Amino acid sequence: MRVTIHLTHLRGIRLTDHQHHPRGELKGELLTYQRTSKRGVLTVATLRDPSNHIAEPIVELFDVALYLIGPQGLHLRGLERLAVDGRSQFVVQGWVIVVQ
Repeated sequence: MRVTIHLTHLRGIRLTDHQHHPRGELKGELLTYQRTSKRGVLTVATLRDPSNHIAEPIVELFDVALYLIGPQGLHLRGLERLAVDGRSQFVVQGWVIVVQ
């Protein structure tokens, strides 16, 4: 489904209502799938360019949970992978999703 995503956290810290994420709003196609890991099965949400499905995702959210359903859309919460000093680190991230 084609959506617009607003990111709610920056490096794991919640943004206030008056702050905007530096990446702005992201547009693309929302896809979900399950991935097996050492902890078990994780649900992963990805935002992809609808015109190029083989390219890397625009953004990914791991261990996704539905946080809120509202009249304008959905709010997902999960973990975002960041590269810090050459190592992967997972931090909290939220997506407010509006269907286009």
